[in-house]
Amino acid sequence: MNGINTLAYFTGPLFTSYIGLTELVSHILSGALFTFQLMGSFVAYGLIDRLGRRKLMLISSAGMGTFMLGFCISISQTPAKSAAIAASVFVFLFTFSFPVGFLGPPFLYATEIAPLAYRVHINAVSTATTWAFNFLIAEVTPTAVNNIHWRYYLIFAIINLCIIVPVIYFFFPETAARPLEEIDEIFMNSKNMFEVVPIARRLQTREVSEGTNVLGKDEVEYIEHSA
Repeated sequence: MNGINTLAYFTGPLFTSYIGLTELVSHILSGALFTFQLMGSFVAYGLIDRLGRRKLMLISSAGMGTFMLGFCISISQTPAKSAAIAASVFVFLFTFSFPVGFLGPPFLYATEIAPLAYRVHINAVSTATTWAFNFLIAEVTPTAVNNIHWRYYLIFAIINLCIIVPVIYFFFPETAARPLEEIDEIFMNSKNMFEVVPIARRLQTREVSEGTNVLGKDEVEYIEHSA
């Protein structure tokens, strides 16, 4: 529901009908768009353990919301040439932001927070839900765009900025560099859903002060012992 499939499945009509570009330029940009997305995947690959899952998802959703908002403003001004250029840029920036935090990390996160006995089931539900919404968006988008035009994309800007970002910030604890037993401890010590993130932060602060569970610590110790 972050809006990626409103762009992914309809790049041709998006560039020609809604942004106002020529058919040739539309084909070129459509071919380049998801090649450009690959660069965002490399960002996630390099930072998912350094920054953590939570920060990447926050950065990604905030970026997608901001760029989708810019896209909405731009296409509401077409057929101005400058607005068409701006809209195209925002489409590329949005597409780049998506894999940073939402192409792979949510599936990884779902397995990390799940109890061992239910991990397969939870992962199956998360994957099935993703594809169910993909199907829904693919069916709804053409009709919605024809009726409410650029305002349809505004819905996804609002979802990203006003729903996804707050939900991640207040309810998603960091799981990077945490053993599964420790993740269980976070949830077991939480009396309600609002305590999960604060408890995870306190636990992480304690571990850093004690020098335990720090990223790269095992590698350093191994080198020291080998020497």
